[in-house]
Amino acid sequence: RLVTGVPDVCSSDLLLPGLINTITTNKDSNIINSITIIINNILNEQSDLSKLLIKPYIETIINNCIKIIENYNNKEIKINSLKCLKLMTIFEIPLIIPYKRIVINIGNSMLSDKSRDVRMNAVSVIQSWESL
Repeated sequence: RLVTGVPDVCSSDLLLPGLINTITTNKDSNIINSITIIINNILNEQSDLSKLLIKPYIETIINNCIKIIENYNNKEIKINSLKCLKLMTIFEIPLIIPYKRIVINIGNSMLSDKSRDVRMNAVSVIQSWESL
């Protein structure tokens, strides 16, 4: 098993590009949420392998999470996308610092969300990114 909690086929470098492409092009909220959960599981490992798998897709993942947060009203999707943005801080600062301002801005925009869980995750994102 390459990444704990994720089937081998999902963590392979062959399937990940397809998942990333699907989250970019698909509008189905269930599919988007499922892929975001898979990415979160990979990032949660915080291992060298998980970083290696995700590193080529940092920009795409961050931009997709931002678009998802802006365009979907589903609480679960917003929370999982915010968690993904927070987890992206495991990467080296030079790789993610270009996105700091926009991620903090999207976190700030979620502070007025009606869901307490969304607001709590937004605060967590802001704190993680501000500390970079």
